[in-house]
Amino acid sequence: MSFNIPLPQGMHVEKDEPSDSDPETVELHRQRRAARARKAAGDRASAAAEEETRAAQASAEAAQERFLLLVCSADEARVEWTRAHLETLKGPRPSDAEARLSMAGELRVLARQRFEALELSEAVSIWLCAVHCLDFPAAERALLPEGLAERVFGALCPVLSNLAVAMRRVGDLPGARRAADLGLELVQELPYKDSKGLRLKLRFHRALVRGERRDFQGAAEDVRHVLGLDPGHEGARCVLRNAEVARKREGGPKQQRWRGPLTAALPSKTRRGWRQLVEERWVLATAVLVGPVLAYLVAKVSGIA
Repeated sequence: MSFNIPLPQGMHVEKDEPSDSDPETVELHRQRRAARARKAAGDRASAAAEEETRAAQASAEAAQERFLLLVCSADEARVEWTRAHLETLKGPRPSDAEARLSMAGELRVLARQRFEALELSEAVSIWLCAVHCLDFPAAERALLPEGLAERVFGALCPVLSNLAVAMRRVGDLPGARRAADLGLELVQELPYKDSKGLRLKLRFHRALVRGERRDFQGAAEDVRHVLGLDPGHEGARCVLRNAEVARKREGGPKQQRWRGPLTAALPSKTRRGWRQLVEERWVLATAVLVGPVLAYLVAKVSGIA
């Protein structure tokens, strides 16, 4: 039994074999089949070559140290300077993972001391040295003993958080943004319960960087995320209020646009300002009137003419 099912208008099916025995027609169909087979084989070969290229590229990337390079925006000169600075401070970077973790801990302490002494550029340089110490390629991290890779990320993320602060303070806003971005990427490798505080810090620091780069909407998004994790975060609430104000002013006259960090307190309301002004003038008037009398009495008691 056969069925004759009509095809939609404009559609036709090319038969693999001709309906007659004309040699030219047979040869034409054979050539078409051979062309289709060659194309399919070529497509398979191209796909295999692309997959091989991707695998080779992934293998090369897995063997590359990338953290310091990312923070330095692929600036090879700065990367080489950081490596040399580490040798000046502590000697060659150890090959042993535990020794590298220990050296990074010492560098964190030294950088904090420089930061507290307001030697900000040197603090940045030392924290970059700590990043270099903890910069294990993915292929090496996969071979680390169980739990050690997590310790590496646990040491690296606070360094990146500190760099986001220090680089912003020295005016390297792109570098501060890269440090915060990398920290937010790597903190995902840590258990949430152990890294919630770090996640908050990194988001908050990135919000401040985005604000200083006049990305007020991005700053607001980051602090909203912070408030979603910690609704009582006063700094985030302040930044969110300021970011909303700054975003609205950004399209207005230049002299009315936001200036300064988003952590600045907003000025008081006008009515309250007038009340404070009246109080301040009352105190000033009282001091002008009463001051000479008090001075005379003090002079009499002290024996000063």
